[in-house]
Amino acid sequence: MVSIFRINDPFRILGIFVVLLLLRLPMIINGLPLIIPELSWLLVGEKLGNGSRMYVDVWENIAPLSAGIYWLIDLVFGKSQIAYQVISSFLVLIQAIIFNQALIKTGVYKEKTYLPGLLYVVFMSISFDFLTLSPVLMANTYLILVVRNLFRFDNEAIDQDIFKTGFYIGIAALLYIPSTLFLIMAILGLAMFKTSSSRYLIMMVYGFTFAFIIYLVYLFTVGGIGDFYDVYILSFLSLNLERYFSPTQSFWLVLVPGIALVLGLLKARTERGFVNFQSNAQQLMAIWILASIFTLLITPKFATYQFIIFVPAFTFFTVHYLLLFKKRIFAEIAFWVISILVVFISYNGVYNFSSGLNPIDYDRLTVKKEESLPEKNKKILVLGNHLSYYQHQSIATPYYNWKLSQRHFGNMDTYSTLIEIYKNFEKDFPEIIVDKSDNQFASKLFNNIPLLEEKYEKSNENDFPTYILKGSLVENGAP
Repeated sequence: MVSIFRINDPFRILGIFVVLLLLRLPMIINGLPLIIPELSWLLVGEKLGNGSRMYVDVWENIAPLSAGIYWLIDLVFGKSQIAYQVISSFLVLIQAIIFNQALIKTGVYKEKTYLPGLLYVVFMSISFDFLTLSPVLMANTYLILVVRNLFRFDNEAIDQDIFKTGFYIGIAALLYIPSTLFLIMAILGLAMFKTSSSRYLIMMVYGFTFAFIIYLVYLFTVGGIGDFYDVYILSFLSLNLERYFSPTQSFWLVLVPGIALVLGLLKARTERGFVNFQSNAQQLMAIWILASIFTLLITPKFATYQFIIFVPAFTFFTVHYLLLFKKRIFAEIAFWVISILVVFISYNGVYNFSSGLNPIDYDRLTVKKEESLPEKNKKILVLGNHLSYYQHQSIATPYYNWKLSQRHFGNMDTYSTLIEIYKNFEKDFPEIIVDKSDNQFASKLFNNIPLLEEKYEKSNENDFPTYILKGSLVENGAP
């Protein structure tokens, strides 16, 4: 396989596409588990498609541009997990092509090869949740464009290119806000490729802020700047993080590509014959690794798909590792060992071929089928951090994210908060209220707002407190 894709032939892109299909199609056809963040993206897209405003009518810490894309997908395909997986696959192919072409045109390696594109799609199969359309996957597209621009700054850089580089980082941040850290990488990249000056720095920062200025102008017109700050920005500043995995489990997931990265990095640093530009490119990708690590520390929902941010670095240094073998047979063996292990770990996470070789527990990440309501396609409100009950349902009221909802439910002693809660209910009454909170917030809510209590009746069909909107005829399945 290495010998086939080592050749500089654009038709190798077709081979990369075939490999991508072989890796992904079996899992997509057989069906993948729905993960909690993916359920959130589907629900938010649906609610925005019904005319709601992000951060105003739905409280969830999804980046604004990502939320807009989920809204567009909902308008075209509806609430479809398959649509996310198909779009994700095409996006991965585009990223692999852009990244590969950038490395070929700038001469980062000693030879021109399509191995980066091949390894990129392989590493994009590390875990089954890499197959969905996550914000970090979408942001990766623009971060790859940033690297492509930085590699081209070796000889000269015009203001327009530097502005675009900053603008790309701004777009990536609007898709996935931890991407902001890559602005530091880009600034250091300017210094590495001999184009560092105060004017260039200002142009890059201006490009970055320009992306946010466009969005802030939109927020100003709809009156949502305060909500954007309270719901989204503060979720990062407060470091109120949610972890779906322990650090140990995360370590095992990226162990194979991580070892390949380290071996490639060591080989590249000890190998002689690289020109200054190639050495600078290696240093830039090393900074990418550091920036990626820090993004994991500030992301509000830490899950396995967040490691997508490492894939360009995994690819870059693993290609170095394979190309620097003196005997090509060893490169071929190394490639197959890496690829087979990565694919096995991914498929084993879904189908559990061998539980002893599956140290990763996806239980917290995936939607629990047993946590579902007999009624479907209803507007519901879940009090508590049990989002699985939203499967087959729609969001009512802004109170989807329970941690963010504590702004109101944790402060029901003030009259102004109670007024805001009632107004939010009045705009979008839930047909079902599920109380899975530890402190029975539904009872407290009804005691504080008797007008709400009059509209609901308690159901005895479930083991937990459930309240039905009078006149909604949930029993008969009518809206």
